[in-house]
Amino acid sequence: MPKLYNFQRSGNCYKVRLMAALLGVDYERVDFDPPAGDHKKPDYLAINPMGQVPTWVEDDGTTICDSHAILVYLAKKYGNTDWLPDDPAGQAEVTRWLSFTAFEILSGIAFTRAIKIMGRPGDFDTQREMGLKAMSVLDGQLGRQPYLAANHVTIADIAAYPYVSLAGDAEIDINDYPNVAAWAARIEALSNFEPLNA
Repeated sequence: MPKLYNFQRSGNCYKVRLMAALLGVDYERVDFDPPAGDHKKPDYLAINPMGQVPTWVEDDGTTICDSHAILVYLAKKYGNTDWLPDDPAGQAEVTRWLSFTAFEILSGIAFTRAIKIMGRPGDFDTQREMGLKAMSVLDGQLGRQPYLAANHVTIADIAAYPYVSLAGDAEIDINDYPNVAAWAARIEALSNFEPLNA
């Protein structure tokens, strides 16, 4: 059975848990406590030299690091082309929103949340402004179509959803962005949806 090296409060780890749940993939969860330094121990660094979570390890030893790389892997191994299109334009659109998630959403919402609730160093107001801008961009896109990269759910939505759904922790009200709120509700209505704390 595959293993997921996981930190329960991490939005990046949640992306992988959510994707696995939506695909019906069984796996063993290995929970870490990064504040205690679990992810920097030699045994784990041998698996993921970056000392980050999540990491996905298959029975055959295939090891995938980085939440977005794991989403790509799960979509290709266990899913279908709805999750990650085969055509160049479709793949490019998904990649565009994965990049947006990895910078604008991470910097603007995830980092703001970490400053607020985890004591991460940083300028709360500056990061929050980035988060507000990211939410406006998302709201515009989701006013044009029901999901970020297509007219159906893709890994781009699963990548973006966790930290967007936690925007309240960054003092950003999702209800100020009605298209984003409606999109989040669509994600939460998906069959096998798993909440953050499951």
